[in-house]
Amino acid sequence: MTDHRFAPDIPDSELAPYQRAIRLLLRDSIITTRQHGAEELDLVRRWAPQLSRDLFGALGYRVEQAQTAVRLIRGQDWCDSTHGLETGSGKPFDRRRYAYLCLALAALGRSGNQITLTELVQRTATLATENEEPRLDADDYRHRVAFADALGYLERIGVLAVADGSTVSWQRDPGIGEALYDIDRDVCHLVFSPQRIVQRLRSAGGLFEEELPVGRDARRVATRQRLMRLLVEHPVVYYDDLDDTGRKYAQNESRELAADLARLTGGQLERRAEGLSLVDTTGTLSDRRFPGTGTVPQVALLLAERIAGSLEGRPDARKPGAAELHHDAIARLDRAMPARLDIEPPPAEQVGDADTTAEVETDRAATARYPFLDDAWIEAAVTGIINRHGRTLAAEFRADPERLAREAIRALEEFDLVRTLPGGCVPLPALARYRRVLVHTEGQAKPSE
Repeated sequence: MTDHRFAPDIPDSELAPYQRAIRLLLRDSIITTRQHGAEELDLVRRWAPQLSRDLFGALGYRVEQAQTAVRLIRGQDWCDSTHGLETGSGKPFDRRRYAYLCLALAALGRSGNQITLTELVQRTATLATENEEPRLDADDYRHRVAFADALGYLERIGVLAVADGSTVSWQRDPGIGEALYDIDRDVCHLVFSPQRIVQRLRSAGGLFEEELPVGRDARRVATRQRLMRLLVEHPVVYYDDLDDTGRKYAQNESRELAADLARLTGGQLERRAEGLSLVDTTGTLSDRRFPGTGTVPQVALLLAERIAGSLEGRPDARKPGAAELHHDAIARLDRAMPARLDIEPPPAEQVGDADTTAEVETDRAATARYPFLDDAWIEAAVTGIINRHGRTLAAEFRADPERLAREAIRALEEFDLVRTLPGGCVPLPALARYRRVLVHTEGQAKPSE
């Protein structure tokens, strides 16, 4: 007999590859032969039955299989701006790109095993016309770039593979450019697998995890699952972002959480006075790292060091709570919903529960105050970094300190190191670890100033 809650029948000699399979699913969600290779797909498929049981029991996630792909159907608890899709160059998807992505998937769902780019454009344009927006005009270069970005994402995850021609050549000139795609029906099906029936949702909030169930044991399990989801999906979980139930469990049962997460992922749970963080000791649990390489991550690290050393005597401001940010984001999504969309409202008793939770959590967040750094200070700090380290930074950013400051703050926010407010940001406790970093410039290590 074993005392392990998860992977109880996995021998110690097999635990490392099992954990690697879990990390692959948590990092990429969709594992395909085209994207990952046959070896990694076979690894995940080998452990699929145990993975299904453990990931559902630990996180409430489902594992679905097809011949050429395995997908993790995951859920989110908080809506924020750090989990969106990006183009191949790292720019966030906008509304048009998301719409083209959904419309292209709908068109591919009615196709065979191959399709030309011109035919896919025509089918997507027809669907866009039927839905009134957004229009897809192949003669408009901006539309072609946005559509190519959506197709690029489908290529990266293995839905499409270019058999002949080039998407880039079509993007440049649709009159002479063409491409032929192979369609992986298995991956296409797994990608188009919503967890909820969208027509029955009254609000975008219905896409997120529901409130805790009734009953002591059920609530305890749901609370543990929610905390484990937050820890694998977010760099840091701060206690003052949790409701009373979640905060008490996180503080009192952190050893239980640490043991479960270590068993599943191989990661270590770091416990601090302000909250918890799952430390990825393998470097394979996430495709995003901080610090990282490139101008924006390097400047973000330098900016973090300057912020951490400049907090004395600064005015304070209330930190926006995670629940508050969640409901603000939901409200923005709902305002963007087409007014003509006919959505079936949920049962009356489901409306208002989230609002009550948001009010309680917002009241708690109101007591959490942190030093405030305004946009002028941030831009001045970034300008100082450019002046000192300019030769190591990309020219496009050296010429635009305001843009570099925005992107550096966005990078820090992505890793829960700051939270933005109108006119500035507040640093969060995890940023303190970067107070005395060393910056390597032109082969020499020297403390940043």
